[in-house]
Amino acid sequence: MNMYFRDVQHQPLRTWNQAVMAFNIRDDEGMESAQEYVAGLTKGEREDVLKLFADIKKRGYEVVRAELNRTMELNPEEEELK
Repeated sequence: MNMYFRDVQHQPLRTWNQAVMAFNIRDDEGMESAQEYVAGLTKGEREDVLKLFADIKKRGYEVVRAELNRTMELNPEEEELK
């Protein structure tokens, strides 16, 4: 089964995944490749990713990631473990 970021229902997680992908591309292939990746997103996705970049720069990676984790719902299998 192929999983694409646009298949992720939780929008903040989808945006986080796209931002992490851009960071990874930048680290592996350079800024130009990362900019090409971001340019290939829809306008709304691009705006969300750029807002997330700004938030990470302002508040820090760990703070933003922890906040995202708190907003995520558990899937049914995880709920059973509670």
